[in-house]
Amino acid sequence: MYRLSGVTREYGHGAVLALRGVDLDLADGEWLAVRGPTGHGKSTLLQIMGGLDRPTRGMVELDGRDLARMSETGVTKVRARLIGFVFQSFNLVPTLSA
Repeated sequence: MYRLSGVTREYGHGAVLALRGVDLDLADGEWLAVRGPTGHGKSTLLQIMGGLDRPTRGMVELDGRDLARMSETGVTKVRARLIGFVFQSFNLVPTLSA
């Protein structure tokens, strides 16, 4: 289960407010579609939910673990076990081959 509580993400010392006080409960097996105009925080929200970014304020809880407060090593382990990604761009490492 995901639970987001008061999630805010600011860039540039508050110059850009990408997310403001987001609250969300998402049960296991539940689907979520995130849509809206360009520049309204969709990618930021998904990056925070996936542990790729951290909120400026708030709690991001996945199965009882607060991703916002975990060490980078801990978040990496959670991503490896519990989270899958389908990126818009390929995100390939150019120095490696398949």
